[in-house]
Amino acid sequence: KKEISRKHKIEISKIDILKPFQFEYIDKNLKLKLNKKNKKKYILFVCCAEDNSRASIEEFNIINHIGKYLIKNKSNIIIKVRPYPYLSKKSNLNKRIKFKNIFIENYGTLRVRRTFNDKVEYIRYESNDNYKYELIKNSIAVINFFSTMGIESVLIKKFTLFLNIKFDNL
Repeated sequence: KKEISRKHKIEISKIDILKPFQFEYIDKNLKLKLNKKNKKKYILFVCCAEDNSRASIEEFNIINHIGKYLIKNKSNIIIKVRPYPYLSKKSNLNKRIKFKNIFIENYGTLRVRRTFNDKVEYIRYESNDNYKYELIKNSIAVINFFSTMGIESVLIKKFTLFLNIKFDNL
């Protein structure tokens, strides 16, 4: 508030700060009992895309590299991959997985988000965010690739890594 007031010469009393709506579920779920049935330790990898974009191809290379590393080092940690909520065509992400310790965590109901120039875009619609909260909270770490879910995992106080694509490919 002070910085906005100073920069734009607005009285502090006229400035309201609102939390982003997409993070409201975090406050509601802080008291949620976690699912203790899941005995396997996992790393949550949050995807940024599902099509054949350069970012998507690179993130699945990273996912498979981590899976290979864990197997090579005889780790019992698995990787749960949460696909991006929007997709332009229905595809089987399991075909992109190369190792048995990597699992796609499908969620929500697939619905048409919009149609533009005869192209259909879909969304995985979740009626509530309890599952997303549990998925983050029960993980040992979150790896984030261009997704706001990385911000959510930081707000939940979960160890989070933020990745970026290689600059030499831009």
